[in-house]
Amino acid sequence: MCTVILKNRQGEPSIAKEDIIVYKAGRKLDDEKFASVCMNYVYTKNKLHSVDFTYDTEIHCSDKVELEYASSIGNNGVSVVEGFHSYLNRKRCKGWINGRYIGKFIVPKGSKYYLNKSRNIVSNQIIFKEFLNN
Repeated sequence: MCTVILKNRQGEPSIAKEDIIVYKAGRKLDDEKFASVCMNYVYTKNKLHSVDFTYDTEIHCSDKVELEYASSIGNNGVSVVEGFHSYLNRKRCKGWINGRYIGKFIVPKGSKYYLNKSRNIVSNQIIFKEFLNN
C-alpha cells in the first residue's frame, strides 16, 4: 500500500495532536502478531513501531480509490514509500479482506503523519491494538 501526497507537502507532515485510530488488513500470526497484507511487516500487539519517511516521485497506488486520487492531482503528487500505511476508516480497509483480518491500530499522539483525500494515512509511528471481526 502506498500513500500519494501533494509534492508541496513532502517533508512537512502533520503532527498528531491526539491518538488517531487507523485500520490495516493482514494475517493473524498468533494472538499477539499481525502481518500486513502488502509488505508482510509483522506488528506486535501494544509495541511502538517507528520508521523514517522516504519518498518517490514515481506514483505507486495499491487500490482504485488511491489511483483515482493520484490521477486527480496529476504531476503534483509524490508517493510516501517508507512509513506505516493505513486506512483512516474501516470501510476503506474492507476491500483487502478476502480471508484476512482487520487490525485496529493507533497512530500515537506526537507522531508525524500524512493524510490524503482518499483517506489513506501514512505515519512514522504506529501501535497494533487488536484484531477486529470482519
